[in-house]
Amino acid sequence: MDHFEISTLEISPTILFAYRFPDDYGFTMENFPKLTGRRMYDYEIEIYLTDGGSILLEDKVYPLQRGSVIFRRPGQWAQTRGPLQCYCIVLDITGKTMKMSDSYVHRAPQPLQPQYRNAFLDNIQPLTEVNEPERLIYLFEQTRKEFRNNWPHTPLILRSNALEILYTLYADTMLKDYTSIDRPIYYHKAIRKAAEYINANYAKKITLMKIADYVGLSTNYLSRLFTDCMGITLSAYLMNVRLRRAKELLIYTQLHVWEVANLCGFESQAYFISAFKRKFQLTPRQLRIKYT
Repeated sequence: MDHFEISTLEISPTILFAYRFPDDYGFTMENFPKLTGRRMYDYEIEIYLTDGGSILLEDKVYPLQRGSVIFRRPGQWAQTRGPLQCYCIVLDITGKTMKMSDSYVHRAPQPLQPQYRNAFLDNIQPLTEVNEPERLIYLFEQTRKEFRNNWPHTPLILRSNALEILYTLYADTMLKDYTSIDRPIYYHKAIRKAAEYINANYAKKITLMKIADYVGLSTNYLSRLFTDCMGITLSAYLMNVRLRRAKELLIYTQLHVWEVANLCGFESQAYFISAFKRKFQLTPRQLRIKYT
């Protein structure tokens, strides 16, 4: 299976197919069909509308519930076990495969889309239990309706929806990465606002007071709440966001190390290099050489 490195700016998804299963295939939960395993030719994202059922993806079984999202990549083998209901979209991640939605035949043998490597895509897990499933289910529903309408503006709306879906999966994965395995996974509204603020402003000088003012809590309470919910301090979360972004810039751009440090909110190149090496066990230059 070929893997191609792409930049985040090259992610420009085209929706090749969108459907609701089993309804769009003439089945119901009562006469749910027996599904055989199949190989993926393109990227596929499914969100499940019912509790129960499972999916075998490669060599791992994932139990499913309402709001579970499965992200399948080209070349992977999968078999779904029902009964269940779901929405599914099929994606051309870069919009460059020359496959056309008007003539696309889902599940039919066809050229395999490359598996793209990218710091954004690599963070999306095979299974995501999204934080706000009803909002995402609504987005999938509207995407299916728009795909069927096929108005002149439809490609633009579908690309926007696909990007929002991908970002939602990425963002929820990033939040859960920082949740301790021995703590309950839950998200206070203020915690999400704090995390969103950091992700939007990591390049600036961020203080605890600014974050607390933004979410409307005292600094002491926000600090305690964030650590309890996320299993990591606010300052550590901010550092991780900055370092992850720095890693992406080092791999996918030719910016100087000092420029990357500045764009990611570090006040000095020396401090950036020290923090980067502690996190990744490589200096920024060593990481760049590794991915060259």
